[in-house]
Amino acid sequence: MKKELNEIYIVKQDDTITTIAKKYNKNEISILISNSILPSMIKKGYVLYIK
Repeated sequence: MKKELNEIYIVKQDDTITTIAKKYNKNEISILISNSILPSMIKKGYVLYIK
């Protein structure tokens, strides 16, 4: 069984879902879905789980 590692990312000033996805080489939609959020909800200090 493959074990998935989750990483926590705390959103910084001027971050967007695009910049965060590029940083982790992930798909923007998968980050949004796994966190049950919309792009407009990304604000400084928000905690995201990156799978």
